Amino acid sequence: MAMNSLHSLFEAGSVAVVGASTNPEKTGHIILKNIVDGGFSGHLYPINPKPGDILDLRSYASLDEIEGEIDLAVIVIPSKGVLDVLGVCGQRGVGSVIVISASWPIPVKRETSSAFMSSLVFLSKTQSFKRRRFKK
Repeated sequence: MAMNSLHSLFEAGSVAVVGASTNPEKTGHIILKNIVDGGFSGHLYPINPKPGDILDLRSYASLDEIEGEIDLAVIVIPSKGVLDVLGVCGQRGVGSVIVISASWPIPVKRETSSAFMSSLVFLSKTQSFKRRRFKK
């Protein structure tokens, strides 16, 4: 993997947190707060279908509402919605994606887990994730 392909992950200028929450006990809130508290100076887009601001940031109902480019999407939602969001990320040309997910069926069946992972790998290989060249 070329260093340029990691740029959107390690030097993102814009980050969308899909599953951002106003509830301080939720992982989506904790991730967003850590990004804010860490001094991130780029564009930060909390994604939550409920209207309202999160941590004094305008929230968006979906990735499709964001007009600018998204370098990195952090997906913090239940597993059943991950593949759909990953598909939207591919359509939008998101540079990199981090998936932090839970809500797996209990107990996780090997077939279900394997099928999900196969779909995840297939989507990541076939979607048109943006290929950008960055200046060094």
